[in-house]
Amino acid sequence: MQKILIVDDVDLNRKIVKFLFKSIYPDNNDIIIDEAENGLIALNKMKTNKYDLVFLDIHMPVMNGDEVIKKFREFEKQKRKKICPVIALSGSMEEDDYDKEFFSMITDYIIKPIIKDKIIKVIQTCNF
Repeated sequence: MQKILIVDDVDLNRKIVKFLFKSIYPDNNDIIIDEAENGLIALNKMKTNKYDLVFLDIHMPVMNGDEVIKKFREFEKQKRKKICPVIALSGSMEEDDYDKEFFSMITDYIIKPIIKDKIIKVIQTCNF
């Protein structure tokens, strides 16, 4: 059983990622897809559930994705947990917008719009 978390404040974006993911693995009923609509909810879910892969929007209300990833990586370190692959989702990923620490904490990123080929590429990066 594999479990993924899709985090985005826009419901349509969550549905797109979910649809594309299911289209890549149409016969796999062993994948559970969970969702969160803001960073705070996502962080709480990430701390209380074991996910095999997380798609994390960067620009969200309540708590931004960059803050979520920093707090989650610290949590993993404190609890000595296995590092969960996190794929950042954003309209742009200019290196000037984020520090090197942020890029070292994510596994990969997808620049929106989200398309199937991009999902496949990052899944391969994560060995999912």
